[in-house]
Amino acid sequence: MDITVFFNTKRKWILAIGQLIFIAIGGYLFFYPELLSSVLVRNETIIRTIGAFSLIYFSFIFLLSIKIYFRKVALIVSRKGLIDSSNSLSVGFIPWSSVVDICQIHEGSVAMVKIDITNSELIIDREKNFIKRLLLRRQNKKLGSPIVIPMIALNTYVDTLERQLTEKWEQYKLASES
Repeated sequence: MDITVFFNTKRKWILAIGQLIFIAIGGYLFFYPELLSSVLVRNETIIRTIGAFSLIYFSFIFLLSIKIYFRKVALIVSRKGLIDSSNSLSVGFIPWSSVVDICQIHEGSVAMVKIDITNSELIIDREKNFIKRLLLRRQNKKLGSPIVIPMIALNTYVDTLERQLTEKWEQYKLASES
């Protein structure tokens, strides 16, 4: 029996609105720096530069994440593997045969499930988008795996998801041994 993990719609849209607010603030800083000159920062060029960086960065993040806002299913766990579409760096289908370990990690205040795999470069190289491939390499270097499932927008708990993934993986290992 497959396990389907859905997005938490409320949290997902709160994240989208937060990103749009930061885009608006960046645009405001970029286009109207003279209104924000103060005792702390008198130079309009600095304010405009901060606005430009904010506008570019949060617009990039929003555009990278836009597919997520219209999805309902974040993760499908089956006896053959899992299909990950839980974030903008999702890699799609991951067969159980390539999984080495499943564990929880915490980055700041965000809990995540990390899935270690045998050949991470193979997963990264199958990605066609250059920017996504670059971000997957960075994530692999920083966290030790290109497959990380953040719990912030999912409709489940990190302990529950880790247990479900581990159980399915163990079932696969038992079935493949016999």
